[in-house]
Amino acid sequence: MYKFNMDNTWEDYYKLLQVHYQAEPDTIKNAYKFLSKKYHPDINKNLQSNDIMKKINIAYSILNDVYKRKIYDVEWLQKTQNNHKYLSFHTYNAQLILENYYNNIITNNLKAAYNYISKKDKLNISKFNFIKWQSSVAKIFKLENYKINFNVEIVNTNNKNYENIFNFTILLYEHDILNNKSSRYTVSKTVIYEKGFYGVFLGYTNIKSFIILHKQYKKIALKNNSWP
Repeated sequence: MYKFNMDNTWEDYYKLLQVHYQAEPDTIKNAYKFLSKKYHPDINKNLQSNDIMKKINIAYSILNDVYKRKIYDVEWLQKTQNNHKYLSFHTYNAQLILENYYNNIITNNLKAAYNYISKKDKLNISKFNFIKWQSSVAKIFKLENYKINFNVEIVNTNNKNYENIFNFTILLYEHDILNNKSSRYTVSKTVIYEKGFYGVFLGYTNIKSFIILHKQYKKIALKNNSWP
């Protein structure tokens, strides 16, 4: 059972709400509802129930807000790094790399996006081909937004090139330009840590076939007068 701090010292909101650091929003919401019923002053006659309820409300207001939670997570990682040293250093940085990659894809800053792919991918994909590939994709499917799940699978490996592998589940929001339809779907994305460098792992050995495929798709669309 969590012991509530009754002073103004720093509070671990995850422990307070009795949820994991990587808990989904629905899990946090359910935990809040449960604790609210348990410690509500009208139900719980403990003299400290009012103060406890205030702390629960504050914790929920932070963890239920995506922006506030990200800011708090930085502080949480710093405060708990002795117990979560691996998580605080590697996992946070891996997710940050993934966010930077997708943010640049959305804003069409493809030169910057290329900087966030893995070293191995850069051996197989030149910056020129990467930009050409992503530009042709964006003509058909425009990435509008994304959501990286807090759940992340960390895979330790003895591979001399990949010290650690991070598998994320991502919800992508995409717009089909040709058909004028929006959709969302879930994908898995990997970030690898290799020789002190984090990079989004694409895993393609040759993307020229993708470029050719999109060119063919473009020809069909032009015939139908649907190419943007």
